[in-house]
Amino acid sequence: GGGNMGDLYANEELLRQNIIKWFPLNKIISLSSSTCFSKKRKNYVLERAKKNYSKHSSLTLVARDIPTQRFYSSNFKCENLLCPDMVLSSFPQRKTEYEKNKKVLLCLRKDIESNLSENLKKDLEDLLLSNNYLFEYWDTDDLSGKNIENKSEKIDEILNFLNTFQFVITDRYHGTILSYISKTPCIGLDNSYGKIKNGFIWFKNCNYMFYADSIYEIKNAIQKIENLSELKINEELYKNFILLEKSLIGEK
Repeated sequence: GGGNMGDLYANEELLRQNIIKWFPLNKIISLSSSTCFSKKRKNYVLERAKKNYSKHSSLTLVARDIPTQRFYSSNFKCENLLCPDMVLSSFPQRKTEYEKNKKVLLCLRKDIESNLSENLKKDLEDLLLSNNYLFEYWDTDDLSGKNIENKSEKIDEILNFLNTFQFVITDRYHGTILSYISKTPCIGLDNSYGKIKNGFIWFKNCNYMFYADSIYEIKNAIQKIENLSELKINEELYKNFILLEKSLIGEK
């Protein structure tokens, strides 16, 4: 799987390390991740990762942003690739016609990765209210850990749900990705270690995805969304999966 690498979620990281340690002769590809190791003088989790990853005979680590790939190259003696998050392999399409209905979805974190101060959140709410926007809160983490039946139908339900809003404001990495593949305009705010900012490399040439790191930039992004006449995706994004495809089938 992919998503995270580092000691922020140490249990998941140690599980990955153990799998790689237990299967030293198997070809292993660890799918697209962002990395976050704390800068401790003695970081046991990182030192163990260096040992286990570098010793493996056929390991490929896939980074979903450039700083993560640089980290892999500097710390692990194994192959690495740069590739978008796997969810971005879904082709963007809307379920309903785009409507400027003054409804906004706030998909914001409530955990250790949150970087949004209460003051900024209050300023954001005031900004929306002063411009006559209705807003509601929702979080992708509401689904975390649940054994969901009919997963395909649930995903379609979420994409349909996003399409009921004029735009989304989120500091969730998959909040930005779900907005992109549902063709719902989105303003991305960063998390605690740059994951959203770094992940926005995949949305270049897409006219409905905006990164913002201040209330001023949020205000500018809202103005641009108001002026949208059509929604353009990044037509070049899918080419970035080619290296991963070749790695999966054993081509160089």
